[in-house]
Amino acid sequence: MLKFRDGAAYVFAMQKRQYTSGTYTFSLPLELPASGTVEVVGEGRTLAYSGSVFTDAFAAEYSHHIYRIVKQVPGGRGKTAGLEAAVQWPRSSSQTEHTCAR
Repeated sequence: MLKFRDGAAYVFAMQKRQYTSGTYTFSLPLELPASGTVEVVGEGRTLAYSGSVFTDAFAAEYSHHIYRIVKQVPGGRGKTAGLEAAVQWPRSSSQTEHTCAR
């Protein structure tokens, strides 16, 4: 799930029960910068991303992460356009791509 609030985008990600632990790739929507840093909220770590794509690992089927990407709307004084999107969950494997789309 993708939510925008106060100049930042938040990606809420967890595996569905049928998926195993592993590495997952996320594609971000065009409204976000094409490259930058993703903060993993509450975990004290960041991930670099480029080409609107980032990758992270999930240790177990119950693992979840919240990612924060700063996004400023020109002239919006830190506010966003109120966009909302969902992660498109694939149907297979330990190397999986998720798309965050409008």
